[in-house]
This record gives sequence, C-alpha cells and structure tokens, in this order.
Amino acid sequence: MPYSKVVLPNAKLEEIFSCVKQPVYVVGPDFKVIYANSHAIDLVGKTKLMNKYCYEIFHDDKKQPDSCPWRRSACNLQVESSCNCQKGKVENPCRINAVSVKDSAGKMIAALHMIEVTTEVVHLAENLLQSNKELQLVNELSSILCQSLDLSQVLKNALGRLVEWSDFKSASVYMVKDGYIEMKAHKGLSADFVKKMKSILVGKELPGLAIEQKKVIISEDAQLDARTRTDLFKKERLHATLVVPVISKNKVLGALSLASENIRKFNPREIKLLETIADQVGVVMENSNLYQQTIVLSRTDNLTKLFNSRYFEEILHKQISWSKRKNKTFSLIMLDIDELKSINDLYGHDSGDVLLRKFAQTLRDNLRDSDFYARYGGDEFVVLLPESNEKMAKVVAKKLIKKVSSARIFGFDKKPLMTTSIGIAVFPKSASTVVSLVKAADIALYRAKQDGKNCVCLFEPSLLPEINFSSKRLGRIAQNADLNAIQTLVTAVDLRDKFTGVHSSEVSRLAVLLTDKLGLPTGDREKIRIAALLHDVGKIGISDKILLKPSKLSAKEYAQVKKHPELGVSILKYSKHFKKMLNIVLHHHERWDGKGYPYGLKGKKIPLLARIIAVADAYEAMTSDRPYRRAMSGKKALTQLWKFSGSQFDAELTKDFTSIIKELQKKEKSALTIERRN
Repeated sequence: MPYSKVVLPNAKLEEIFSCVKQPVYVVGPDFKVIYANSHAIDLVGKTKLMNKYCYEIFHDDKKQPDSCPWRRSACNLQVESSCNCQKGKVENPCRINAVSVKDSAGKMIAALHMIEVTTEVVHLAENLLQSNKELQLVNELSSILCQSLDLSQVLKNALGRLVEWSDFKSASVYMVKDGYIEMKAHKGLSADFVKKMKSILVGKELPGLAIEQKKVIISEDAQLDARTRTDLFKKERLHATLVVPVISKNKVLGALSLASENIRKFNPREIKLLETIADQVGVVMENSNLYQQTIVLSRTDNLTKLFNSRYFEEILHKQISWSKRKNKTFSLIMLDIDELKSINDLYGHDSGDVLLRKFAQTLRDNLRDSDFYARYGGDEFVVLLPESNEKMAKVVAKKLIKKVSSARIFGFDKKPLMTTSIGIAVFPKSASTVVSLVKAADIALYRAKQDGKNCVCLFEPSLLPEINFSSKRLGRIAQNADLNAIQTLVTAVDLRDKFTGVHSSEVSRLAVLLTDKLGLPTGDREKIRIAALLHDVGKIGISDKILLKPSKLSAKEYAQVKKHPELGVSILKYSKHFKKMLNIVLHHHERWDGKGYPYGLKGKKIPLLARIIAVADAYEAMTSDRPYRRAMSGKKALTQLWKFSGSQFDAELTKDFTSIIKELQKKEKSALTIERRN
C-alpha cells in the first residue's frame, strides 16, 4: 500500500494509480511527495520517499529543476527531465514526465510525475550505436576491397582500416596455395615476423589450424600457446590472437588473423563481426582468382599451354622499351615446324596436335627461365632471348634444331619425326619496332625455308636477293605492318642493287622538297614522304635476274617490271597505315601523255602526288649508277626531264623541280668552295 493518501477534489489517487505498471508519484504545493504507487516505492524505497522534497530525492544537485510544474504553473504542457533513482547500491537512470493537476477552478493543486526507467533504453541505444559503427566499418571495408583488382594492395588497405578501427595491434591475411598458406598482406607486423610466418603448412600455427579445421581459432595469450611460435609473439609483444578462416562457396581460400597487445577474451559479437569481414575477403579472393584465371586463359594457347601471340606482342613491347632505356640488345627467334601440313595430311590433325605439344615441351626443356616463348600461330613459335646478340641467338637456335630433330614420340617411326626452320632478328640491328622486328624474323625464317629447311638464318637486308616471295607471303609480311616494317622491305629492295642503295629515301627527300615548293598542305607533305619511301616496294616480287640485268630488258621482262606498282599496292593494302598512299604508289609510273602504266591515265587524271614522285624518281634514277649505265650529271638529267616535259612529265612540275635542283646545286657549289678554301 502507498505510505500516504491525500484527498484531492474529484480524484481518488489510489484507485487511479494502483493498477498502473509504471512508477507514479504526486507532489503537493510544498514540493513534498504526497502519493506514490507501489512501483515507485519499489524503485526508490518507502523511507526515502516519506516526507521528502521531491527534488532532494530525484535530483543530485538537490535543486528544483526548471522543468518542475510548480515552477511552470502557467504552462499547460507536459514537461520532462532526467534523473537517477537510487535504492541501496542500485542506481537506475530514469526519465520523469510531469504534468500539473488542477481543480475545477483551474488552480494547480498537485503535480503528477511518471517515472520511465531508461537502463534498457540506454543498453539498446548503445547496441544500436555499436551496430551502426560496425555496419559503417563493413561498408568502408567493402568499398576498399572493391577499389582495385590488385589483391595485395586492397587487402593491405583493408587491414590498415581494420587495425585503425579496432584495438588490434596487427592483422594479416593468408591464402591457400599447394598445401601451404602464404601471407598475402599484413599490417602492424615487423619484417622479421613476416619473413618467418610468410609461408606455413596447412595444419601448423594458428592460421594453418583455422584453415585445416575450417573454424575460428582463438588464443587468449599466444605467448603461452603451444600451437604458436611463442618466441615470435613475445618479440612482437602480441598476446590475444584470433584467426577466422576465409571461406567462399564452401571452399577454404585462406585466413584472417588478428592479434592484440593484451591478454583477453573475445566476445561472440566481436567474433561475428570478424566472420562477416572474412566473408567479404573471401568474395574478393574468389573474384581475384577468377580474374587471374581469365588473364591466364587470355594469354595462353589452349593446345600447347604456351603463351599466345597477343601476350607475346605485349611482352615484346616491354622488352623493346626496356632495351632502349638500358641500351641493350636482345634477339627474337621465329621457329616453324617443317612439313607439319604433310604430317596432318598423312596421319591426321590429332597427330599434328601431338607434334605441336611435343615441340612446345622441347622449348620448355631447353630454354632459360629468363627467356620468353610463345606459340605465334599455326605451326610457328617465337622466342625472346633478353640481353643476347646474334652469336648467342645462333647457339640457342642450333641447339633447338638438334633437340627438335632428336625428339621421339610414341607411335611414330619416322626419323627424324620433326625438324624446324629458324629465323633470327636482333634488336636494334635488324629493326627497332615491334612490327618491324617480327617481320624481319619472319623474312629470315622464310629464307631458311628456301635454303632447305631444318636450318638457321639471321636477318640482314642483303639476304633478300635470292628470296622468291609468294603473294601469300608478301600479304602476311605486310599484314598490319607499320612504316618501320615496310621500310625494312624497302631497304631490302634498295640493297639488292649495290648501285641504288638509298634510292627510295632520296626520292622521298626530293618529292618533299617539291611539295614544299608548291605550298601543299602538311597532310600531303606527310603522305608523299611515306609514299615515296614505299613507291618501289613491289619490286620485292621481281627477281634479281631482271632487276639487275646489265643489258636491255626483253619485252617479257619489261612486262614483269611494269607489274611492280600493282604488286606494291597488293602488299600495302593489308596495312591500315597506308590506305591513303595506295593511289600514289599505284600511279607513279603513269605518263602525262597517257602512255604510262599500269592504267594509262593522262594529264591531271593522274594524282598530283603521283606526278610529283614520277619527276623525283626519274631524276634520282638518272643521277645514280645502274647495272646497264653510269650515272648522268645533274645538268644532263635536267635536260632529259625537259626533253620529256609535257609528254612523260607534268611541265609545271618539271619547271618547279628544276628550280629546286638548281638551288641545291648552287648551295653544294658554295659549300664545296668554302671547303676548298679551308
């Protein structure tokens, strides 16, 4: 029963509040408690309530709060304040809601107070706050783990944030690999600890046990735990350690290990959070594994399991860049299995595949770890020999020829079953770009084939005189070739004749000078520069017997020579780089009077840039030694140009070209005079 009853007008407090489950008390005009229900007595104590001022009971400062209805009698609103309700040694944080009680005349006669114990509310609020912090951490780590495909870096960043957020001193992530687990990332560990714990057998140490048992492993003090290398933990000053296995799709991928400087237990909530984080790490590891597998598949030839041509070109780019920076040489070897088509026809393609795999294995068994080798396509393979010269490359090539020819395959009796032809190109001597280096090696390989196969050939421009290129091979060489690659062919063409070693480059120089004289756009200047360099590339398909003939050509032989513009176009059309130059190359032997070749175009129907090259080409040819005559003087060559001006050559271009040559001759004469005086 309540300790006191006060009769208020029209109110029976006991009847009203005895059944209320919430603590209730009523304060009279003198600020003393005049009524309290049983719940209020249980909360505070009867003795403490009796004849006490309410503000002495519920407020530590013993002062009337501003929220007291007696101090705010004019206010009809409900007021609220916080306090502590203490009974014995038990103290409960409370919230008090107060409202005034008035008589029929509107006069305030009491203040009704209802107490709400906030202990549970505070606990729930604290839990909610902690949950929010944990959720924020999980979201942060999720964002960090998705920032990059560099697994080591994102794990390192995530561990850094985890250590910063928690009271752990260190954290590390291990990944399973071939019966071992390897530390993939770490935070807060010394170099010595990392070195000694870098690789662990599954089942050993706490991370290995977590992975083997697929469960959380806890040590309250790793320095005293027989399952650990206690000396390392003592040196690192680490005690309590928790390891969570990282699992994705029911497969254990690794472990998340955390260690504290203190000896302590881990609560279930903490473990649950770390398991959630480990799940995130598992997803990232799984995605990383899939990405790496995709990368490997994209770089690997499915049949031989060697790298493919696309990855080879990527590595070749890097090798060239590195070699340029370091001023180093390296060699490119291109290999071809001889007569593979015949083997496919005779034994079937399955047998051919067996040979390809055996050939690939021969490369693996006989090359250095530092060498890079790949299947380039079909029956062709490539090998990069870093920091090697032509002599070293030949040694390797001859070794491979020997090993390939001695290979034996079960079920095949033919001896030798396989032979290989090899072409070598050396950077930068043979070529200096990716495409041109590959083309050079390909040309050398083709020469090795023509030399009887099962042999080695080193690329040099001078080796081309005896090569009879098929149109198919020329198309392959020119496929997506850049200027450097085509220039390799052009140089080879020029060097076939000891008299015309720089013909194409000189024609290009003169044609550019004439273009500048005419004031043509910069785009035309670049087009004619390249087209002039390439104008005779079609001669690669014409035999030396005709090109180097010292006497007059027969009608049949001349007909062969006249094909070189069209042959040049058939080579260049395979490359996207030379689309705009095709018409120039094709028509540079047309005549103003329509009697030229290949189409007999006349006058201004001949492309202007082709007419410019025709003049420059004729002048350069006349002023150079040829197998069938000595070089003319510049003056005589100009006379010849004027003789055929208006018939073979554009008269206006002849006029402008003559002024250019005379200006050049004047400068040369002046330079010679100065040299003699000096």
